[in-house]
Amino acid sequence: MRKFLWVSIFIVFILLIGGLITGLAYSRGYFSQQANTSPANIGRDFVAEVGSRLGLGDSPAPENALTPGASTTVDPQMVPFPQNSLEHDFFPLTGQHSLIPCESCHSQGHYTGTVNTCEGCHNNVLPQPHYTGDCAACHSTDGWLPARFDHKVAGATDCKSCHTTDKPNNHFNGQCSACHNTSNWTNATFNHQVAGATDCKSCHSSDKPANHFDGQCSSCHNTSDWSNASFNHNGQADCKSCHNDDKPANHFNGQCSACHNTNNWSGASFNHQAAGATDCKSCHSSDKPANHFDGQCSACHNTSDWKSASFNHNGLTDCAGCHSSDKPSGHYSGQCSACHNTSSWKGASFNHNGLTDCAGCHS
Repeated sequence: MRKFLWVSIFIVFILLIGGLITGLAYSRGYFSQQANTSPANIGRDFVAEVGSRLGLGDSPAPENALTPGASTTVDPQMVPFPQNSLEHDFFPLTGQHSLIPCESCHSQGHYTGTVNTCEGCHNNVLPQPHYTGDCAACHSTDGWLPARFDHKVAGATDCKSCHTTDKPNNHFNGQCSACHNTSNWTNATFNHQVAGATDCKSCHSSDKPANHFDGQCSSCHNTSDWSNASFNHNGQADCKSCHNDDKPANHFNGQCSACHNTNNWSGASFNHQAAGATDCKSCHSSDKPANHFDGQCSACHNTSDWKSASFNHNGLTDCAGCHSSDKPSGHYSGQCSACHNTSSWKGASFNHNGLTDCAGCHS
């Protein structure tokens, strides 16, 4: 009977101690008011935990349990908190943070001085080179991936500080924002005006085909439509430097502007006077038919009408040199001028003076 009385007193004493400590914890806001964390449940768990630490009960005593006759003090920071027993408003446990055990952050029962910044815990897992700002700028507690960087929140204006390694060879060396935006990296549109880009060749020299105009792209192209090029020839006098490969074989070797204009390439009209062209044969030798007059074209033709030819016979006395193929068989073998004149070929009148052998012609 006496033994039962002492056991009852001991149990009541333990419950009183647990109740006092639990009440003190509640007064300081340590315990939540959840249904599964009532004072009775918390007191029971606390007493069980303390009893375990003190080596009481049926379970084996831990290494730091009190032993009879030993003088031992207990570190107050080593007093445990049962799971889900503490209001954690000072560092809200959201997302994945709410799923990890307390011991992941609070090792060996120590709570004060626990790191409460992203970098303090995650600095050892970030790759190099990595953004040096706060992890929360990209990541959330819902999951490490996918990450989304808010350039505006982070005040990130120096694109090159992060994206230099992303650009391909011979890429524009300015800020990424000149072409890209934070919503869609692939859909890039280069703003030449914002970037102050006036040296087209610094980017587009590799785009031009062989034997291309060596000046600035802006002389022909515009930033709205690359294909619809229109070359401004103002100040350009050396046509051949660009168009030398366009001319056909045996073409006039002078400047294109002697025949062509910048508005209509096909509607060519050669200005013989402007070109100082006096050697007709240098261009038209291939145009003449067989047995054609071998002199200059200008002796018969003019630059206004090629077909309306009129030959100037002045100084020419050897008619047969040109007209021998025109006479019929059995024709007079002397000079054409003996019968014909340069005004009318058909109105022939033969001068018989000095000729006595009529049968030589009229037999």
